[in-house]
Amino acid sequence: MNLDIVDKVWNEFSKLNNTALKFKERSILKVTQSHYLINYTNELATFSFIGILSKSTDGNNTNKTSIIIEYKDRLNITDFELDSTNIITGVFSENKTTKFEENLLKNLEKFNGKNITLKGNFVRIDTEHIFTTISEFEHVTNLISELKSYN
Repeated sequence: MNLDIVDKVWNEFSKLNNTALKFKERSILKVTQSHYLINYTNELATFSFIGILSKSTDGNNTNKTSIIIEYKDRLNITDFELDSTNIITGVFSENKTTKFEENLLKNLEKFNGKNITLKGNFVRIDTEHIFTTISEFEHVTNLISELKSYN
């Protein structure tokens, strides 16, 4: 993973949204963790993009992006939890994936999302990689707009 690209993309996305990128790096024993944080609000919601890179001296490196969204108003959707492995633990269906769930899964695939949870007016999305393109951020914001317009 090219850390210069990660830095560049996270800085560029924060500038596109007129907000500051918060960055913190810390070392614990043999592991160095880098934390990226972008908070911004648009007309629909407040977004928190959290990127974490963990680099260990033994070569065991991990990274992920978590996104927490708070809608300004409650969505017209029942709370749910959807995992990209098609394990559904919501109230949509018992044994069958609905059209809505299929659409969510396709949207998660666009940015390699692992899962999405809606509870009240909060959404949490997790990935197993740190975002390295502006389009990954944009796919999330598009998904949030689609959820808002779902009836």
